Order: sequence, then C-alpha cells, then structure tokens
Amino acid sequence: MAKTSLKQSPPFSVTDPSKVLNFCSNKLKPLLGNYELGYKEIQKDSNRHIFALIIKNSSSSSTPDDRGNRHQIIPLLSTKSDNYWINISLTFLPEQSKPKIKPNNFQFSGVSIRVFKGALASADKEPILRAEWDALKDDNNHAQPHWHVYKSFQTADSNTFKESDFTSSLILSNEVKDFGEIIEELNLGESQKRIFENPEETNLENTQENSTDNSWDSSTKFHFAMASQWHTKENHRVVLNKESLLYDWLVGCVQYIIEQLKYVTGS
Repeated sequence: MAKTSLKQSPPFSVTDPSKVLNFCSNKLKPLLGNYELGYKEIQKDSNRHIFALIIKNSSSSSTPDDRGNRHQIIPLLSTKSDNYWINISLTFLPEQSKPKIKPNNFQFSGVSIRVFKGALASADKEPILRAEWDALKDDNNHAQPHWHVYKSFQTADSNTFKESDFTSSLILSNEVKDFGEIIEELNLGESQKRIFENPEETNLENTQENSTDNSWDSSTKFHFAMASQWHTKENHRVVLNKESLLYDWLVGCVQYIIEQLKYVTGS
C-alpha cells in the first residue's frame, strides 16, 4: 500500500484539561464499577502534561510495562483464574506563543489504554494489550487509533499454558487460526497436543524458533489498525479533532476490552 498524505486536521484545544479529564472519569465510573475515579497528573513540564486514571483517596498501585516504565493501574475485571487491570492516560501539550509565558490553551495529544494481568498480591502485573490514539503524531504512517500486543501475551511458554486461561484459550480456539500458521499447527496432531499435556517435556523455545520469523522479536511495535478508512479509499488515520470522539472512543474501547476478556476466559 502506497503511503498517503500524513497531514491531518489538528486535535482539539481546551483552556482547562481538568474539564476533559473529569468528563472522561465520569464516563468510565459506571463501566468500571467504581465511583471514586479521578485523574492524577504524573508528568508536567514545558513539553507535555500527562494524566493517569486512579482511584481517589486510595493508595496508588503501579506496575511496569515491557520497557520497565511504571503505570498507574486500577482493577478492570476478575475471572475464575485471573485478575485484569487497566491503565488509562491522557496527554495534553501546552500551547505557548512566547517563551516563559503561561499558556492559555492546551492541545490534546493522545490517549493510551494498557491492560495487565496478575494476582492482587503480585507486585508486578503482566502487560498483554495496549490501545492508543496518537492525535498529533504525523511523522509516520501508523494507523490511528491502533492496538499493540505485548510479547508476553504472544509467547507460548510452559507457564502460560499451565496458568493462563486467557492465553491458552486463545491458542486452543479454532477462531484464532487466521492469525498465523503457528496457531493452526499447535491445534493439530497428537505431537502438538503433548505441548499442552506435558509442557515440561517439550522444547517450546525450539518450536517457536522453527515456526516464527526473528523479525517478530519486536512485534510489540506492530500497529494493528483499529478504525481504518480503507473502505472509503482514505488512509488509515482517523482524525481525533472533537472532544466527543475521545469520550465515545474511550468508553467503547474499554467496554470492548471487557467483553472480549469475558469471552476468551469463558466468564
């Protein structure tokens, strides 16, 4: 596919980010079943202001991602075997016409949703998915909005097969064969079934090396388009230039994540 023009309409501007943050948290409260949600400013400098969703009047909980960066998390969903957590952050850029002058407006920059899995007592949770909408990035041809899949979610190690209902149900399900031949192969034949029945006797590392390309060592960087415009012969970047689009996308995306987690875990 040939690259199309990356120029797009600028995202919306606000005089006070707190109004947008309050509206987002109010939209998410009934969805997440917690009415004590609010946003905490986790970074503030001349370049950007970043806010993360937290539970107010509660000790904050954080966990690292695959790069070691820590993120504020709140409970998302509990299943029979696992607990899932969510991080939601919004970024605004101060609009400064002159140096050292307090900005009058802030330009919305982007929203990020990260999903983690892990027991309540576990200090660090496992990152599995990330959904993003970068409203300002126009220096690449990545789809906006888009999904990322963390390598820990893709890797089929022995612990994953024995302990993760989420990952094993994805691999065993016939409905995910389209995602690649390795998934299809793992569902065929008695020799492959031994991987799940006796993972300690199976060299899964060699199986993966023989079945996947080394380029996928960095597969977290792959941007899976979430709402492309291909069917209208437009590019794969949807413009986020209205506050209402942010609210609708945020609620819809979180709702979809919850529904899919319930589906693949049989909850």
